[in-house]
Amino acid sequence: MNLYLVHNDPERTTLVSSNGVAHYQVRTIRTSFLTGAAVSKIIRPAPTTGESIVAEIEWNGWGNAPVVRSNTFDGTVQELPVEEFLYKSPSERFGA
Repeated sequence: MNLYLVHNDPERTTLVSSNGVAHYQVRTIRTSFLTGAAVSKIIRPAPTTGESIVAEIEWNGWGNAPVVRSNTFDGTVQELPVEEFLYKSPSERFGA
């Protein structure tokens, strides 16, 4: 599925499919203007607020790795540094 940004603004955007259906929204709130720290929430349409939250990204400011919190990985809430996604080779990540 191809998704497109509506409002090309990383702090407040909607990801829309080619047929015009909004699948995800990203909302970012700055927690500190001095350090650049912020929290982004990725949400989708769902019956309850708890089910609608896909992930939360904590942007820890300059020099600190962001942290992703989500239960979509295995059904339990996990907190992983973004480095866990970026610096692993496919063979390490998937056990191949």
